Amino acid sequence: MRPSFSNCSVAAKWVLPEADREAAFSLFERYAAGEISLIVPDLLLAGFARLIAKRSRRKQISPEQAREARSRTRITHHVSLCSGKR
Repeated sequence: MRPSFSNCSVAAKWVLPEADREAAFSLFERYAAGEISLIVPDLLLAGFARLIAKRSRRKQISPEQAREARSRTRITHHVSLCSGKR
């Protein structure tokens, strides 16, 4: 299985209304099919929470969208976390 790296901006596309969602969904589908493994930074969840809060403050997403996005972060429990240290 080939590793692939992801960050907060890609993960956001899985749960928020964003441009280029198709590419992000394709990456996740490949992960779900076992074609690749995803490696994400340790701070992915913190970065994602910050992104949701920022978008909500700027009224780019509704409070309901913010709650839904936050509840979907459990998706990352299926993703390998990596600190970048090898």
